Amino acid sequence: MPGLSHDVIREALRIARESGFRTVRLKAGDDRFRAELSAAPVVASPTPTVTTTAVGPAPEAAPAPILIHSPAVGIFRPIDPPLQVGDKVSPDQLVGTVAALGLANDVLAKVSGEIAEVLIEAGQSVDYHRPLFRVTR
Repeated sequence: MPGLSHDVIREALRIARESGFRTVRLKAGDDRFRAELSAAPVVASPTPTVTTTAVGPAPEAAPAPILIHSPAVGIFRPIDPPLQVGDKVSPDQLVGTVAALGLANDVLAKVSGEIAEVLIEAGQSVDYHRPLFRVTR
């Protein structure tokens, strides 16, 4: 019987999060995996009332920042030297790794831009899809 692959574990964690489970336990042959998931707060937002008045051309909105997320659950390891606010990144640039189950999962920038905020520290544990960096174009 094949063991637990990284893809199986990742999919199980995704399904557990979407379904609201707090604990994931997997077993295949001699391989076992267990994870405790953090609870994501549910925030209810009131429906806003918007009133607009046409006065002239709308000002250009600033581009929304883009987040670089963790590809897996594990421990974050930055590149050397670590990225800092103001550093430039390009698509597919390595910005760090997430060590999980003895595997190093690359964290890649998906866009060109400038690091606006570093949201993680070296050695900090991360959940799947946790924001690590905020990038502006």
